[in-house]
Amino acid sequence: MENYGFMYVAGEMKRLGCGIRWIDANQEKLPLEMAIEYMPKFILFSPTTLFFREALEISKILKENIPGVKSIFGGHHVLIDPGSAEEPLIDYIVRGHVYGGVLEKILDGSAPRVQRGRPGKNEELRPARDEFYRDIPKLAEYPVHYVMSFFGCPYNCSYCSTSFLRDFYGPKEFNRLFMKRRPPRDVVEESRIFLAHPTREVFMIDDDGLHGNDVEAWLEEFGPLWEKEINLPILTYVTPRSVARASDKTLALMSKYFLSVVMGIQSLDAETLDLFNRNSHNEQVIRKAIERLKAFDIPVRCDVIFGAPIGDPVQKALETITKLQTFASHCSFGGYGLMVFPETELERRLNKQGIGFDNAYNIRSTSGETTVHYDAQTRIMLRKLAKLLQFFVSYKIDEYFMKALIHLDISDHDTLYDLSIANFHLAQRIRYGAEGDKIAAEKLKTQPMFL
Repeated sequence: MENYGFMYVAGEMKRLGCGIRWIDANQEKLPLEMAIEYMPKFILFSPTTLFFREALEISKILKENIPGVKSIFGGHHVLIDPGSAEEPLIDYIVRGHVYGGVLEKILDGSAPRVQRGRPGKNEELRPARDEFYRDIPKLAEYPVHYVMSFFGCPYNCSYCSTSFLRDFYGPKEFNRLFMKRRPPRDVVEESRIFLAHPTREVFMIDDDGLHGNDVEAWLEEFGPLWEKEINLPILTYVTPRSVARASDKTLALMSKYFLSVVMGIQSLDAETLDLFNRNSHNEQVIRKAIERLKAFDIPVRCDVIFGAPIGDPVQKALETITKLQTFASHCSFGGYGLMVFPETELERRLNKQGIGFDNAYNIRSTSGETTVHYDAQTRIMLRKLAKLLQFFVSYKIDEYFMKALIHLDISDHDTLYDLSIANFHLAQRIRYGAEGDKIAAEKLKTQPMFL
């Protein structure tokens, strides 16, 4: 998938007069010959925790084959993990953003090994998409592309690092730099490049597309601009609380200009929501949000997290599914295993409770795997629940049948692939109606299924 944030780093390198070459390492074999031929002076990485170890391995290979090349690591993982500074394969670490002279100092050799950058101002936010699509054409052909209207999150979920970011910058600066929406014209201009490619959808990946007191006015300005100048189907994230609180006019605007929304509900279990620090997104609020979205004819995909170490995690998951059957069978669903990331409140809470977990390296969130330590049978059943969630809710499968089905062996690759395809087709039907299966088949020509 597109590394959207990293495109802004490339844009800053481009502004400084650097040549840029993107290398797609997300394949069986690193295209080493291409990298050697380019002979870069610097190699840049922006890995998430899931891919940090893999990025280090790639850095090692490139440094062994390109004399004198320096590695620069930025992104979320090196920001929150102080141990990253001890990695010998990293020459420079950028904590935070790259604006404010950070890259200039690295290029002229005057930078310390670890630097802190500042977030960019609106006029500085110019992602280098042309070069990205030039060098990785398969992602130019990908049916979904990404854009953001603001870069922060108003919540403090315990499994996320937003609270760390808020402390890192300070609450006042965080709100000023991350929670203010970009001008609608800027978002539209950035999105114009999508028209040159076979784009099926644009995903506005704001953490909450309904956040803020100005959202109604912003949508009133943005919607007509988008419709007139881009006119591609657009999606966004919302949260149960923001939907429940939104005015009728705001939801009417969203219904008019957005194809569908994605909403993280995570669980309907009160103890789990408390562990996740999502008390304000409780069952009552979730029910109200789904009812309101349905009333305004806004299709919604709900994301659910399984595997919280509270009581019997399999039974907790079944109870959430059974409740969802009563009011959300018209929705599409994504099921995920709970991932415990470093330097999060959840990690600290589980450590205090003596609950074991693995570092979340090289586990895809879409696999349904959890990083919490469970016995093998529990892990397998949780993964099956994630894969069968859509089927269980949409068709209101009885709990006895659910328990029976998660004991069947569905772990082989072909079965998991078929389940992913089935979930994908149903999601497109919910989003597009009668055209759903046709659009699903079209997307699958270029869109991989992550198992």
